[in-house]
Amino acid sequence: MMSNIIHLVTGMMQFCNRRGIHPVISNRNNKPVKQISSTKLVAGLLAATAMFGLQVVSAAAQDGRVITFEDVFADPSDKQLNIDYARQEANAGNLLGSAATLERLLIMDPAWDDARLFYAAVLYRLGDFQGAEREIRLLEQRPLSPDLNEQLDKFKQRVRGKLKKSSLTGNVAIGVSYDDNVAVNADDPTLAVTDNPDTSLTGRLRAKYSYDIGGAQDMKFIALGSTYSKLYEDFGRVDFNFLAGKVGFEGADGPYDWMVTLDVKNLDVAGDQYLTEVGIDARIKRELTSKTTLQFDGDYGDQHYDNIVIGAQPTVIENLRSGVKYSGVVSLNRKFGTGIRGSVGVGLQTKKAEFNAYAYDAKLVTASASKSFRNGSYAIGSYFYRDVEYRETDPTIAGVGPAPRSEDRHYGRAALGVPVGAIINTDNANLQKTLDSVIVEASVFHDERQANFDVYDYDNTGAEVQIIWRFNR
Repeated sequence: MMSNIIHLVTGMMQFCNRRGIHPVISNRNNKPVKQISSTKLVAGLLAATAMFGLQVVSAAAQDGRVITFEDVFADPSDKQLNIDYARQEANAGNLLGSAATLERLLIMDPAWDDARLFYAAVLYRLGDFQGAEREIRLLEQRPLSPDLNEQLDKFKQRVRGKLKKSSLTGNVAIGVSYDDNVAVNADDPTLAVTDNPDTSLTGRLRAKYSYDIGGAQDMKFIALGSTYSKLYEDFGRVDFNFLAGKVGFEGADGPYDWMVTLDVKNLDVAGDQYLTEVGIDARIKRELTSKTTLQFDGDYGDQHYDNIVIGAQPTVIENLRSGVKYSGVVSLNRKFGTGIRGSVGVGLQTKKAEFNAYAYDAKLVTASASKSFRNGSYAIGSYFYRDVEYRETDPTIAGVGPAPRSEDRHYGRAALGVPVGAIINTDNANLQKTLDSVIVEASVFHDERQANFDVYDYDNTGAEVQIIWRFNR
């Protein structure tokens, strides 16, 4: 344990010496007072508890000076100031603050291997063993010095000892939602419930099981399951329950991440089975830079529709929507700063059906942005657009002309989540961990369909409040 931290500090000091950077104690005017030798710095580090069970003590801390966030904000490009601040925050128990500072340093200098290992150690202390493993893999691709490489090998054993062969993670959510225009989940517009506001009870469950197979591509077997239910107060005839399951494999090979799964989906409306789908999903992601990735997602599904009864009104030819559907989306994902991420994508989708009026081709646009905060809170926004062109006109719908149906679909959602642990603080570590895993999330959403025939037009605006429990995170 002690040798681990000695190697960490020695590697950092060698890095500083190679670049002419020396650990110094400065006064409030940033004037050097004295230099700290490697030996004294190591001795200080060995004095208490920290990254590997030892304390990381900055030069500023040895002088009794506290580096404030304002100091860092005033000179964000000062690497030594930032690394000292990260050590100080880790020593004070603010691991999230330390991680955020190190993340910012690595954005400025992705090749700072010593800082990356320090970041991996902080993630390890936070219990993010997958994150620590990710940083280890990046370091494994770097030309490290013998000392740093030896230190990395020892740290790998510690992290990978924590990474179990199998894991189960997920979240459970219950919420209350409001829609200003309740919609039926069947695609037939004659069955739509329009201009009727209603409240509903919502429930979600998402879980992921993974088993580490290993090998050159770090392959894992994965199984994912999710369910989403919505029960309306007044319009129970459009209650729905959506189930989805996936089994397959995922892995990583250098700058590439990939996943292939077999998918099964089922949608019930008011207790009647409406849609069953079996298909394949695939994803491959390529790291372009330390902040940018390029991703491709593709799916193929064989859909089977059934006629259902909504209230007292049955559908007639919904079963003729049955057929295959496939799509592909290329997206660019970017990390803009500490906790800020964004993504934009474009794609195509094709749907075939037994009745050609239900077959279509569509252009897709996706966009998302997120911001995570130091206390675990987050803000997210997403947008989805489809430009749909149907193959033939639908003679079964009154008021539809000879031209085939075409429509623009827009869906947007914005949400803010806050951990209960950010509001309630306790000295009980286990209770605090539980509070940190419970999120209160509020969101607003808008769904709109604009078609060339008014009978297909639809829009709905709503809001939802959820309580989310994240388990085994």
